[in-house]
Amino acid sequence: MVELGSSEIQNFLQQLGDRYPGAGRLYLLGGSALCLLGSTRRTLDIDYSLAAPDEDMDQLQATVDALAMELKLDLEAVPLEEFIPLPEESETRHRRVDQFGGITVYVYDPYSLALSKVARGFETDLEDVLFMLGTFALKS
Repeated sequence: MVELGSSEIQNFLQQLGDRYPGAGRLYLLGGSALCLLGSTRRTLDIDYSLAAPDEDMDQLQATVDALAMELKLDLEAVPLEEFIPLPEESETRHRRVDQFGGITVYVYDPYSLALSKVARGFETDLEDVLFMLGTFALKS
């Protein structure tokens, strides 16, 4: 498996924005989100969720899948709401990263990310929560 840092994730996002002709939103979760926030710890995969108009969702997902295969990246769609109860107003706390073509990229709500890390409870997850606390005080 390829370890990913910020530059590899940015490269994937740029290529996705170049290839996908429509508009949509990509929410990063887990280690890939933390890489874009400045964590020096590399990740093995890109966990994400997508949002697009219903008629475009299949094409967006197909573009993500094809690019991941081409670049030999491990990408995983994560329905976070199936793993943890999402905190109230979580959708208002996503952090915008950048625009790549028609794709707006966000880091998922920090409260939700921290909750998912604590729920899993690996030592590296707890280190990630400490990193997030140092990066932003988890304020709305």
